[in-house]
Amino acid sequence: MSTNGLDEYWVPEHVKDYLRKLGFVLPLDDMEPWIRIWDDWMSARGEFYDYRDKDGMGRVYAVHRRSIHPAMRVCKEWGSLLLNEEVKVDCEDQRATDWINSFFSSTNFMNSAQATVVRAFGLGTGAWALWIDLGKRKVRIRHYDARMVIPLS
Repeated sequence: MSTNGLDEYWVPEHVKDYLRKLGFVLPLDDMEPWIRIWDDWMSARGEFYDYRDKDGMGRVYAVHRRSIHPAMRVCKEWGSLLLNEEVKVDCEDQRATDWINSFFSSTNFMNSAQATVVRAFGLGTGAWALWIDLGKRKVRIRHYDARMVIPLS
């Protein structure tokens, strides 16, 4: 749980320890403080937005500065430029194109893909991964931002 009360999902420490034992140097270790700062910028949190002030009588009170979330606006603009309704996936085989478009439509991929691009732009990286539910015989695409990705090569 973060200090702001929002759930945070980071790569579990036991997974990072395992990768370190295999000899990997994890860029997430050095990047974590920056990712936290960038996430605060995107969400308009931090000392600039929440601070304490004194009135003329010397009483201290909490202040929350309102914001138009400028960092998030920039990230959303990039997301809308890179993935919008104009984006099409085409293959040489029309049947493959039809299947991919059907899959993207049934899983609402493009809407959530744009959100992944927004977070990736703001936090430095992001990823998509196939997830297979063998019990239901379904394939889904999971979305990850910088807190959940460890580049190994």
